[in-house]
Amino acid sequence: MICCNGQCGASACFTCHDCDIAGILCQDCFLKFHAFNPFHRASEWNGNFFEKCSLADLGAVLPMGHNGVPCPHVHTQGGPQTLVILDTNGIHEVQVGWCRCARAPSVSKELFDKKLFLATMARPRTAFTFRALKLFHMLNHVSKTTPWDFTGTMQ
Repeated sequence: MICCNGQCGASACFTCHDCDIAGILCQDCFLKFHAFNPFHRASEWNGNFFEKCSLADLGAVLPMGHNGVPCPHVHTQGGPQTLVILDTNGIHEVQVGWCRCARAPSVSKELFDKKLFLATMARPRTAFTFRALKLFHMLNHVSKTTPWDFTGTMQ
C-alpha cells in the first residue's frame, strides 16, 4: 500500500480511529498529521489485520513548554518520560518531552498549559485531560457515575 498523503510515495500501514483521514498513511505522515492530536488511537497493518498501537510506539513525543516546539534541552536529563493520560476516547501512554531549560516552569504548570490535570503532584505519572474531567463531571452529576465506573469505561 502507498501512503494516501500522495506526496511522499512511501509504504503505508497506519490508520487512525479518531480522525477523518481517509486511507492509510506512512509512519512519517501519520506522525505529522497527529502532531497536535496526541490522544488519537492508531492501528498498524500487520499483513492480516489492523493491530492497535500507540503514537508513543511510533515515536511521537508531546512537547512541553516553548509553545508546542520541543525544548532544545529535552534530552539532557533522561529524555522523554512516559505519562498515562486519560482522555474522552480512552487511556493513553504518551511520551512527554518536559522543558529542561534553566527557567523551566513546574511540571504541573507545563501540563496545565496543555489542558492536562495531574492525578498527584508528588510523582507525576498520570494526568487527565480537561475534556475527560468535564465529561466525568457531567456524567457524575446527571447519572451518578462513580470514578471507578468512569475509568473502567475508558479502558
